[in-house]
Amino acid sequence: MPDHLTQHLQHAHSLFRQHMNGVGAASMRRKGLSYRISYGIPLYELQSIARGFPTNEALALALLAEDIRESKLLAMLLMPKDAFTEEMIDRWLDACRTTELVEHLSKLLLQYIPNAAEWAEKAMTSDERLRSLAGIQAMSAFLVRHPSWRSDYLRQQVEQLTAQYATSGDDILHHAAMNLLSRLTDIE
Repeated sequence: MPDHLTQHLQHAHSLFRQHMNGVGAASMRRKGLSYRISYGIPLYELQSIARGFPTNEALALALLAEDIRESKLLAMLLMPKDAFTEEMIDRWLDACRTTELVEHLSKLLLQYIPNAAEWAEKAMTSDERLRSLAGIQAMSAFLVRHPSWRSDYLRQQVEQLTAQYATSGDDILHHAAMNLLSRLTDIE
């Protein structure tokens, strides 16, 4: 790894320790968010930390590879949106093993890929829970930026997903689908 990347990673770890929120980390553990390492730093603080780093794909990928909650979130903030492609999605989804990380990935990067709406429509119906959540969240974020974009097929698909998740017992997917359905209804 190049020296400048190593220095950036060391600096990030130092900042994580400085901003550590033990109460936040303990609260996440109690709520079932299991991370190997979590400093409990809220996203708004990580956004402030990110301003001190270059937007850089290599740095983002190095942070993503770490099994630290804040590293993964900082990676999402530092990944250049125009460099994030559909071919990278699987790698990023594999690295994000919690609903929290997938929700942030969807809002910070997935909604900006070329053909985001098409990717999200396909992902929403995935048998993989986190991929489905990513699709729903990415579509919801995409519609905030593109309120005039809609399709009758999408509305039917979301209505079916909402009904499916209502009976599945998966409250997170049901809630995400309900929010998307509400967003679609607001557009009409």
